[in-house]
Amino acid sequence: MLDSDRAYAISQRILERPGLLELVEKMINDEAVNMTLQPRLEFLASISVDHSTEDTVLKFFDQAKLSPFEWDHDPDNKKYSVRADSYSVSAEILPEGNGQTPKAMTVLISIEADDFLEHTTLREVFLENDFSDIFRDFILIWDTEGAVRSWLSYLSLHVLENQMRKLIVSRLMGIEDERWWDRRVKPKSGGTYLRYRNNEANSNEVTHYDEDVMSDIFYTDFTALEKVISDPDNWEEVFEEVFRARRSIDRIKFLNKIRRKIAHNRFLSERNEKDLKDLFSMFNRAFRRVWR
Repeated sequence: MLDSDRAYAISQRILERPGLLELVEKMINDEAVNMTLQPRLEFLASISVDHSTEDTVLKFFDQAKLSPFEWDHDPDNKKYSVRADSYSVSAEILPEGNGQTPKAMTVLISIEADDFLEHTTLREVFLENDFSDIFRDFILIWDTEGAVRSWLSYLSLHVLENQMRKLIVSRLMGIEDERWWDRRVKPKSGGTYLRYRNNEANSNEVTHYDEDVMSDIFYTDFTALEKVISDPDNWEEVFEEVFRARRSIDRIKFLNKIRRKIAHNRFLSERNEKDLKDLFSMFNRAFRRVWR
């Protein structure tokens, strides 16, 4: 829980930043955000039909050092639960997927912590524990901390990608006539932007910006942007003075690897979160050489 002084300081920062109060209000009322902010781990496990479900769950509780705490069984919902000092654990037997005789029972194991500090500790404990003698499978399927890392890191990627587009447009349109796109971007980018643009344009389910507003540059991704920047002519004549070292090109490629991880909703590691923060600072220093 936040102490009163820290809560007051945070509330003052929110009030002092234009638009932040409205953003916080939207977040509080968003169902996905509320789900994300609950410190929770979820695992899917399987129990062979040859084994007793209750005995298996109790063995799991025992190995997780939950035996000292009283457990409860809800037979109607096929759910076992136990409350420890600062977290709770439940094991819910999920319904069978079809009418065939199952070869295993699927169990949803949920671990809800009282706060994020406890969540971090529990994640380490349950991932380091070997439950292979109890369950046939034991797979992490939800990690709130990893989801929050990915969520916040997406904002950094969004800013970086659009700042890089801004850089390319602002530098190239200034050294060419109206054909800067056809000369400096289109033949260098690999052409993937055309596929992305046409796929979106041909979809009746996607809401489009006015064509005059949504430039083709918005259909370039990190891969295309890296190709434009690293093109020998573009690099030597335009971008070397901004980035200074060719190492920046490799960093753009690394950014794309992190982007793929986040775009496909995999949990971002603590190390990659730090990598992204370092890259954000590095590229921001380069952008400040062009604008303040």
